[in-house]
Amino acid sequence: MISDFSTRSDRLELMDEPGLELAEIEEALAHLDRVNRFTRGYAASVRGVAELFEGRKGVRTVLDVGVGGGDTARRLVDWGQSHDIALSVKGIDLSQPAIDYARRLSTHNPWITLETNDLFDLSGEESFDVVHAALMLHHLSDQQAAQALAKMYALSRLGVVVNDLHRHWLAYAASHVLLPALSGNRLIRHDGPLSVLRAFTRQELLGLVARAGLPRPRIRWHAPFRWLVVIAKERS
Repeated sequence: MISDFSTRSDRLELMDEPGLELAEIEEALAHLDRVNRFTRGYAASVRGVAELFEGRKGVRTVLDVGVGGGDTARRLVDWGQSHDIALSVKGIDLSQPAIDYARRLSTHNPWITLETNDLFDLSGEESFDVVHAALMLHHLSDQQAAQALAKMYALSRLGVVVNDLHRHWLAYAASHVLLPALSGNRLIRHDGPLSVLRAFTRQELLGLVARAGLPRPRIRWHAPFRWLVVIAKERS
């Protein structure tokens, strides 16, 4: 058990390394959905997006950065439909296998579009009501994370929603117990605990937002061991 949680780990997760087998990646994405359902991880994303859409109906757009298997995107569309919002979600990811997998699961959902793309390659002329990222920011260095937040904010009309992990010894210990019970996938069992070590404290998130030159965010803890960050633009 690592005892020092005072700083973020810079070790790379296996999912961020090239040369992985396609079957292993797809299994990891499927099992990550299982973990997120068990830990209520999706609820934080829905809560943040709902906050920015409060009092707004009609056709709305979300950019989901690091869409992975598309599970959060599909839940956001479902939430929109239950709240009289026609929510169109564009999901981007650096991983072609992830996009291919997400497309297969989203074939019959006309409200979701998916593409392999880098956040920083998106045109400044393109904009979305909300730009969202779940479990993406901790994959980046501090400098990259601040740059990503600035880019996400620039692409948004209403604001940014970030759903990510809380670095804490109890979360790390729990990951060693919970993940083997939910998944036998090598990537999940290795990257889960490492994700906690790469995650953030509240002060670190505040620092990243300030470093990006953005307004002070609303940061709330979402059980178990998630941070929900909402960076809202002034309502017009």
